[in-house]
Amino acid sequence: MPAVATLTAGRWPGPGEALVSDEAMTRLGLDAPLGWVAQASTTATNDFTVVGSFAPREPFATYSAGLLYAAAEDQPLDSLHVVITHSGAAQSTQGQVLSLIAPPTPTDIAVSSPISLADLQAQVTGDLATFGRTLLAAVLGGGGSLVAVVVLADVLVRRKDLGRRRALGATRSTIVALVLVRTLAPAMLGATLGCSLGVALAARIEAVPPWSFTVGTATLAILAAATATVAPALFAAARDPVKVLRTP
Repeated sequence: MPAVATLTAGRWPGPGEALVSDEAMTRLGLDAPLGWVAQASTTATNDFTVVGSFAPREPFATYSAGLLYAAAEDQPLDSLHVVITHSGAAQSTQGQVLSLIAPPTPTDIAVSSPISLADLQAQVTGDLATFGRTLLAAVLGGGGSLVAVVVLADVLVRRKDLGRRRALGATRSTIVALVLVRTLAPAMLGATLGCSLGVALAARIEAVPPWSFTVGTATLAILAAATATVAPALFAAARDPVKVLRTP
């Protein structure tokens, strides 16, 4: 029962006992989830002692219309609910369930399955994934281009300082490392602040992404900044320090 309902008052029922929903209490004229009710049918009449109330879990909202009790082991059932956790398993699950039930004829059983909805969800999910990848690539590409322009401008402005370092014995790899460090430090700070702000805004609308996605996005942003810095850094390291220092 805990898989299909949440106990809101009282206790879980035993044999001959039942839970009642708020909607059912109103229909039965009960002021509280206490008392007894009778289930009348053409074959038998059963009495149940009400020992508590419940709220149905998804996707069992239809249970809110009546009582909830544990059926006897020998009682025949007229319906079976199968809940899957992934829409991609709808088609295979339906086939397996039908093979287990094995009705004598197709007309002896009625099937309500969300296969069409599952296919639609898979299509929409694929479209959203493609759009997300394209948008992420565009953002990283645009950000990387901007970083490359800014770093190149910084290298040109600081050409004399870099030339003096080369003249004093700094190697080309040292110049490249210096330019990379000067770029990656603010890039890491910006990625941390940007992701933190994005998660905070997403939390306000209850749409917080997984931490793996957040960390992956920050890592990609830092890698894009580092990649965009390589070309200006190599340009700065390859320049002749004598010519740089002679330039007015």
